[in-house]
This record gives sequence, structure tokens and C-alpha cells, in this order.
Amino acid sequence: MKDLNLTMQNNMKQEYVNAGDIPDIELYVDQIITLMDARLGKNKRSEDEKVITKTMINNYSKDGILKRIKGKKYSKQHVMMILLICGMKRGMAVQDIARIMVGMDELLSAEGGGYNPSVMEEIYTNWGKTGQLVEESLGAYADGLVKQLNSSFGKDDPLPAIMVLTEIAAQCSRTAEALIDESFPEKKK
Repeated sequence: MKDLNLTMQNNMKQEYVNAGDIPDIELYVDQIITLMDARLGKNKRSEDEKVITKTMINNYSKDGILKRIKGKKYSKQHVMMILLICGMKRGMAVQDIARIMVGMDELLSAEGGGYNPSVMEEIYTNWGKTGQLVEESLGAYADGLVKQLNSSFGKDDPLPAIMVLTEIAAQCSRTAEALIDESFPEKKK
């Protein structure tokens, strides 16, 4: 078994694309896929996994999670939203992401269509900051957790760590779902 602490530390780091690193020019879908693969490839579990595909992007647009584009190019704000969706998808259902986006549509929308650039920049930048805070907190947490697990279950036994992390993820998901239900209630049909 590899060093449990090292494995946990390495995998509690997520790659982000800073807002300033997203081109200010409009991009074709293939360019977005290339950008995301180059910048977020370390977040993949396996080489076969895709960070994003054309089908995913098209489905996000069809489902109303991503605003439709004019023509064939995506604005910087569209790219930010695609990155946000991919980040949120790691921990929540697409239906919940859709509820959030529908609930925030007025705030996100620019006059004449598309996304409000300043609002998207702020939301995207704040998302990056929250990711950094989580990464810093999890690093310290992982150190303490490994010490507790090693003293209770034996050195570098991955099963107790897997069980603890799975329980934490489940509780965090339930909490996020409760916040979504309170803040973005489902629209009655």
C-alpha cells in the first residue's frame, strides 16, 4: 500500500482555470475541449475519462443549464459556466445544477441575451476562491484523519479512510441538497 497520507493529500488538490487564463475571444467547442483537457486533465480518475465532450456541452444547452450561443462560438462567460458546471457535477446531480441555474437566471443574464460578464466573473472567481479554501482545509484535515485512522485501525489501511471519506461526501451532498431545496425550490408545473 502506498502512503495513505500522501495519496489523500495528492487527491484533495483540484486543478482550476483562473478567469484570467480563459481567452477573451470566442471559442469553438473543440477549442473549449482542448483548453479543459489541457488545464483539468489532472482531475481525471483515468486516462479514458473525458473532462468534457461536445455531447455534454450540447446537453447542458438543451437542458437550459447553459445559455444558448449565437452562431458556433462560445463567449468567455460560456466557458466559465461550462467550467462551473463541470466542477459542480463532481458533487451534485445535473438536475440540481439546473435548479440553481434556473433560479439564478435573472442575475446571470445580460441585456440582449447571454451572460452578464461582471456577474459571471465574480461568481467564477468566488468559486475558485472557495476551491482554494476547501483544498487548504482538507489538507489539514487529511493529516489529522490519517493519524486517527492509523492509531485506530493500523498503519495505512485504506478501507477505514474510504469509509470515512464516503460518509463525509454523503453528508456534504445531503447538506448541499438541503441548501438547494431551500434556496432554489422546484418550479411547479
